[in-house]
Amino acid sequence: MKQLGETQRALLARLQTGRAATLKELIEAVWGEDPDGGPDDAPDAVRVALRRLKRRGVPIERERQEVWRLNQNQDQGVAA
Repeated sequence: MKQLGETQRALLARLQTGRAATLKELIEAVWGEDPDGGPDDAPDAVRVALRRLKRRGVPIERERQEVWRLNQNQDQGVAA
Protein backbone atom coordinates (compact mmCIF):
# COMPACT_ATOMS: atom_id res chain seq x y z
CA MET A 1 0.00 0.00 0.00
CA LYS A 2 1.26 3.45 -0.93
CA GLN A 3 2.42 5.67 1.93
CA LEU A 4 0.40 8.71 2.93
CA GLY A 5 1.40 12.05 1.47
CA GLU A 6 2.49 15.00 3.57
CA THR A 7 -0.95 16.64 3.42
CA GLN A 8 -2.72 13.43 4.39
CA ARG A 9 -0.34 12.83 7.31
CA ALA A 10 -0.90 16.37 8.62
CA LEU A 11 -4.69 16.01 8.36
CA LEU A 12 -4.67 12.62 10.05
CA ALA A 13 -2.47 13.93 12.88
CA ARG A 14 -4.90 16.80 13.46
CA LEU A 15 -7.96 14.53 13.37
CA GLN A 16 -6.35 12.03 15.76
CA THR A 17 -6.59 14.62 18.55
CA GLY A 18 -10.17 13.40 18.98
CA ARG A 19 -11.72 16.82 18.40
CA ALA A 20 -13.73 17.85 15.38
CA ALA A 21 -11.84 20.14 13.00
CA THR A 22 -13.09 22.95 10.82
CA LEU A 23 -11.80 23.49 7.32
CA LYS A 24 -9.74 26.46 8.59
CA GLU A 25 -8.15 24.30 11.31
CA LEU A 26 -7.29 21.59 8.80
CA ILE A 27 -5.72 24.14 6.46
CA GLU A 28 -3.64 25.43 9.38
CA ALA A 29 -2.61 21.85 10.23
CA VAL A 30 -1.17 21.46 6.73
CA TRP A 31 0.19 24.93 5.93
CA GLY A 32 0.63 26.45 9.38
CA GLU A 33 -0.85 29.65 10.66
CA ASP A 34 0.25 31.65 7.65
CA PRO A 35 -1.88 34.80 7.40
CA ASP A 36 -2.52 33.90 3.75
CA GLY A 37 -3.85 30.48 4.83
CA GLY A 38 -1.83 28.42 2.38
CA PRO A 39 -2.25 28.33 -1.38
CA ASP A 40 -5.39 29.61 -3.09
CA ASP A 41 -6.57 26.05 -3.64
CA ALA A 42 -5.98 25.01 0.00
CA PRO A 43 -9.69 24.32 0.74
CA ASP A 44 -9.99 22.09 -2.32
CA ALA A 45 -6.67 20.37 -1.54
CA VAL A 46 -7.88 19.55 1.98
CA ARG A 47 -11.19 18.18 0.71
CA VAL A 48 -9.39 15.99 -1.86
CA ALA A 49 -6.96 14.69 0.77
CA LEU A 50 -9.86 13.87 3.12
CA ARG A 51 -11.61 11.92 0.34
CA ARG A 52 -8.42 10.00 -0.38
CA LEU A 53 -8.02 9.13 3.29
CA LYS A 54 -11.62 7.90 3.39
CA ARG A 55 -10.97 5.72 0.32
CA ARG A 56 -8.06 4.19 2.22
CA GLY A 57 -10.44 3.21 5.01
CA VAL A 58 -9.76 6.01 7.47
CA PRO A 59 -13.07 6.53 9.33
CA ILE A 60 -13.47 10.26 8.74
CA GLU A 61 -16.97 11.57 9.28
CA ARG A 62 -18.37 14.88 8.24
CA GLU A 63 -19.94 16.24 11.42
CA ARG A 64 -21.54 19.23 9.72
CA GLN A 65 -20.72 21.52 6.82
CA GLU A 66 -16.96 22.12 6.68
CA VAL A 67 -16.35 20.21 9.96
CA TRP A 68 -14.83 16.72 10.12
CA ARG A 69 -14.10 14.21 12.86
CA LEU A 70 -12.25 10.92 13.07
CA ASN A 71 -14.53 8.10 14.23
CA GLN A 72 -12.28 6.70 16.95
CA ASN A 73 -14.55 3.67 17.42
CA GLN A 74 -13.35 2.11 14.17
CA ASP A 75 -9.94 0.56 13.47
CA GLN A 76 -7.88 2.76 11.15
CA GLY A 77 -5.38 0.27 9.79
CA VAL A 78 -3.56 2.87 7.67
CA ALA A 79 0.20 3.02 7.25
CA ALA A 80 1.47 6.54 7.88
